Amino acid sequence: MPALNMTDITNLEISITFMNVFYSLLVSGACAFFVKFFYIHYGRSLSNREQFSNVFLLLAVTTTIVITVVKFSLALSLGLVGALSIVRFRAAIKEPEELVYLFLVIAVGLSAGANQYLVAFVLTGFVGVVVVLQHKFSRRKKETVDTNVLQLTVPGDSYKSAFEQFFSKMSEHCAYCKLKTFSRVGNVVSMGFVFELLEGEVTVMEFLSEMETLAGEGVTIKLSTNVAIAE
Repeated sequence: MPALNMTDITNLEISITFMNVFYSLLVSGACAFFVKFFYIHYGRSLSNREQFSNVFLLLAVTTTIVITVVKFSLALSLGLVGALSIVRFRAAIKEPEELVYLFLVIAVGLSAGANQYLVAFVLTGFVGVVVVLQHKFSRRKKETVDTNVLQLTVPGDSYKSAFEQFFSKMSEHCAYCKLKTFSRVGNVVSMGFVFELLEGEVTVMEFLSEMETLAGEGVTIKLSTNVAIAE
């Protein structure tokens, strides 16, 4: 079989239509939005899920564009192998759940870019159903975590004093307290503490009330607890 020359490769290229790109971006964007919804409401990551999930839409759309352009050009697909070999990503993925959702968004982008719209919708819907059922099943089984999570968002210029105040107050009521996550975006610092209250000292709501009294201007508090409530 004779080898392909550059003229043959050029003849294999197909022009990209506007509607094709539009439908692909629309599908990938919609699916990424639903993945973000599932991650924020049902994820168990200790990091700031809302902030981390903001990248889902951009990642899905970018993947879709790359696949859309490459699939119509054999020359570009061959060149992409060499181009991506020099790209190195150094983003720190703190928890496995974050990596799973990133792979899910990339898979959605690949499906939409390849015009496999049904696959993208089925994949998103199936994962959504699994996540919701898993969440309800774990609650029904009364599976609990031995620690609670307190998330603080503070201005970047006062995060040190805020850390000392909150950590000191938490130590008074906690048998266990540890700074688990720390991230800074611009002038906003997010800190995540895992803790376990001393038995019989204060309730979760009383503890939250005391934390709110320490919150100054620009400080937001989110408390996540998995304490089972008897039926």
